[in-house]
Amino acid sequence: MKNFILFFLACLWMAGCDYLNIGTAEGGAGGRRYPESGKDSSDVPVITILDTSVFVSALRCVNKDYDWGRDTAYGGDNFHLVLYRNWEEIMSVPAGASCGISPDPDMHHIFEGHLYTEFSDADQTIIGRDGEELFRFEGREFLKGLLTDGDDLYTLSQERTGNGFTYRKNGAVLLKVGSGRITGGFEVPSYGNGGALYRDGAHICFSYRSTDNADKGWYLVCDGKQQQIADGTASVLDVRSISSEVIIAGRASGNRKWETSCLWPGEGEWYRTGELSSRSVVVNRKDAVLFSFPEKNLVMYYNKGIGAMGISVNEDNEVRILSTLRVERKLEGAYRYFSPVCASLSHGKEIIALTPLEGEPYCLEDNRKRTFDGLNGFLTGVETVVSQTTKVL
Repeated sequence: MKNFILFFLACLWMAGCDYLNIGTAEGGAGGRRYPESGKDSSDVPVITILDTSVFVSALRCVNKDYDWGRDTAYGGDNFHLVLYRNWEEIMSVPAGASCGISPDPDMHHIFEGHLYTEFSDADQTIIGRDGEELFRFEGREFLKGLLTDGDDLYTLSQERTGNGFTYRKNGAVLLKVGSGRITGGFEVPSYGNGGALYRDGAHICFSYRSTDNADKGWYLVCDGKQQQIADGTASVLDVRSISSEVIIAGRASGNRKWETSCLWPGEGEWYRTGELSSRSVVVNRKDAVLFSFPEKNLVMYYNKGIGAMGISVNEDNEVRILSTLRVERKLEGAYRYFSPVCASLSHGKEIIALTPLEGEPYCLEDNRKRTFDGLNGFLTGVETVVSQTTKVL
């Protein structure tokens, strides 16, 4: 793994109810209900309850004497993938070649409270969920994005050798491109837990750059239909459809020269994080700087209404956290990181899932430690899922 293996295990914590909105059926938070036959509840006050569940994934070494920190291959069948909900273990499934589930940290993904897995052998790829196989297809590919629509699962996967990719619905091919590299992915925090696939309103979208020597253009795909949005001469760092508007984050913006950049969608707005000269910043669509950290090589997180967070890991695996919520912190000891899906900002909280090279892994909820007793292994990802219910007063 590289230095600055951009990873900050973000465990978005908040158990129970975040807040209550009291309203009426028309124009209120609860919607229309009919508690009694023939009676409209527009005059009945209701409570909207938002319940937050925090999910954390981990890899457990079954052999208690096994030193996972020294085995960089994570090979064999001596591992279980584990899923926690609100700090309690809810699932454990064997991982290894014999069961078609890879133990590699970048080969499983938490999405909507489920644990999705991918595995490739010599000539095929297997996609699973919660330990059960969903479908398989010929060819060696790795996931770049996934998204659900009711009972349907959409996947976007890149070839392990070559430059092609395939967009599928429940394993059936919707679009296959022989020469192209997908933009974004699970390793880019601004894309969220679904990776390169995302929703823009009712549409399912992703983007890619052609690797055909005669093209090299940039393309946006929405609902399986693609359109070219920039030619091969454009210097593009990120591109997204936001509120049906195509937004391109170019290397040059006004008098600024971006070294890295990601687009973050907001409510009727969008934002941009990245590196400018010797600092890391957040800007809005008007190019006004909202937050700035005097350091480069940060993995940036942003949430409107909360602020920004940046995490750095140096060559000695030391971690520093810069945040607009609290003072800069340097953690004691050394840590191993596997993916940026292990850190996030949510509901006023900053959560970071950490795996020390010595000692047991834990999640840092603001400045409070959440531990995982008896886990001989490491944390690999986090997700916060907010569900909404209503109750008549």
